[in-house]
Amino acid sequence: MANYVIFNVYLPCTGTSDRSLICDEVPAEINAWRDKYSSYHCIVAGDFNCDLNSSDKVVAAVDKFVQYNSLAWCDTIFPSDISATYVNYQLNNQNYIDYVLTSSPHTVNMFSVLDPDINISDHLL
Repeated sequence: MANYVIFNVYLPCTGTSDRSLICDEVPAEINAWRDKYSSYHCIVAGDFNCDLNSSDKVVAAVDKFVQYNSLAWCDTIFPSDISATYVNYQLNNQNYIDYVLTSSPHTVNMFSVLDPDINISDHLL
């Protein structure tokens, strides 16, 4: 779209067989597309299924990917009051596991996590 390549990411959750392998392959695939379209800006968004404030093998792989591509987390550019992007009221569980990254933070005018009334997902928008 325009001069951006946009990637929608879904990384597997804890307990998924071959999780580490998949979480290594997805960034490698994105890197291959980034190499192909190196003159374009990049947006990577989706369900990373990990809390980046924790420390495990998947978080390390994501951090390596972010550093390699010089990406910025949109929630750090525009911090908000929202502390979770996944909320399951029945299980009394919530986490911040959905993220948006960009290769051009200077072009981001606004970022916000929303919880609209019409949202029927357990993930916020």
